[in-house]
Amino acid sequence: MTQVEFAYNNSTNQDTGKCPFEVAYGTRPNSPLDLTPSADKHQFSADAESRAKEIEKLHEQVRQRII
Repeated sequence: MTQVEFAYNNSTNQDTGKCPFEVAYGTRPNSPLDLTPSADKHQFSADAESRAKEIEKLHEQVRQRII
């Protein structure tokens, strides 16, 4: 991903309140600083079905905000 793509996909949309990456994957993208050993890393421990439900809920919230 280029720097421009990263910047766009990590920018919060005014209408949805979410960035495009977050809408697609349920979390904000990691920046290079997130990948350093000292960075605070966020990991999901939920199982796949639970995670899918979280993303579905997020998509519904985004739909409602757009409407």
